[in-house]
Amino acid sequence: MSTARASWRNTTHDWAIDIDHAHLARIRENPAEFAPGGVLHLILEVLAHPADEAASAGGGTAR
Repeated sequence: MSTARASWRNTTHDWAIDIDHAHLARIRENPAEFAPGGVLHLILEVLAHPADEAASAGGGTAR
């Protein structure tokens, strides 16, 4: 994309930064809180994220 990430509309995540180190640290300290179903939960999260983005944009597509 040719536009700066800081100008993107934030829906479910803040795309203005590359890595949220504080959030990653919290996940590493307590993975069961963030992925109670283990790997299956994480896979479902990956699949659900584009659907959430598409629904929140109202256009039916994830960008």
